[in-house]
Amino acid sequence: MEIKQNMLTIIIKDNGIGMTEEIRQNLFNCYYRGKTTEQKSEGTGLGMAIVKSLIEVHEKIIEKDCVLKERTKFTITLPLLTSYQQKINNYRNTI
Repeated sequence: MEIKQNMLTIIIKDNGIGMTEEIRQNLFNCYYRGKTTEQKSEGTGLGMAIVKSLIEVHEKIIEKDCVLKERTKFTITLPLLTSYQQKINNYRNTI
């Protein structure tokens, strides 16, 4: 985690098997469940779509960086409370 200029950056990474191009293209689609292992998955395919929606509501994006058979890395950057307060103040000034 890193804090710079009223922004919080969260990096989540692993050294797993990465994602195929098909999985990368569909990762944030509702009900998509990519298959990269032989193990049975119990999910609904909504988790990453919900995460992306929550981040976009805050006017930020989630970035993914994947290397097949090596790793997956997600970077999330969100404004801190002071940025929200500034937006609220700006909105109040327009009313």
